[in-house]
Amino acid sequence: ISTSMISTYTTKQERSRHMGRLSACSTAAFIVGPSVGAYLYKNVDKKAPALLAAILFVLNFILAAILLPKKDEQKDKEFRQ
Repeated sequence: ISTSMISTYTTKQERSRHMGRLSACSTAAFIVGPSVGAYLYKNVDKKAPALLAAILFVLNFILAAILLPKKDEQKDKEFRQ
């Protein structure tokens, strides 16, 4: 979904820069995520990684609902034609 939104809402000149940022953030998450989860599991509580993941999911959902642009009905109609 994020790559399609980047391609929809960016210009051709900005697209590669934003796609690179998305790729870098995804790679960082794959590296850092398991380490943080293991640390929380070992040092805090066995339920801590799941709790943190749930909190981050809810936060992400709220931010997406607030910050992402709403559908433009006219633009959507033009796109379908």
